[in-house]
Amino acid sequence: MQASDSTNIRIQGPIYIESIEGGFGVSIVIANIGKENVYNVNCSVEIYGLVIFGASMEKVIDVFHAGKKITIHLIPFGIGPASIKITAGEEEKTTKCLIFGPFIVGISNYNGTTVACHRIAIERLIS
Repeated sequence: MQASDSTNIRIQGPIYIESIEGGFGVSIVIANIGKENVYNVNCSVEIYGLVIFGASMEKVIDVFHAGKKITIHLIPFGIGPASIKITAGEEEKTTKCLIFGPFIVGISNYNGTTVACHRIAIERLIS
């Protein structure tokens, strides 16, 4: 008998990070795409870069109802390139961005394409 190659399979749970948007702070939409309520869901947001304050937050969702979404809003203050790491239950996403004071711009999604870029905010900061 011959050994076969192994394959890792990741089974995604019902908690899904639906979107990450910038602007004044960062807004993250998390969804329970399952058919049952989920209890005690740990969520965290961490921003790595030159952030003076507001770089992280943690939250526990006691009851996350089936089919519902929640929005987490964080307003950091910093400058320059940064990365944002979001964890919700077993789901984890990391994206890159630029921070100008409380404004988050140039958020890229998980394959590097631009999701949101608020050029007007940058132009107002520069002028």
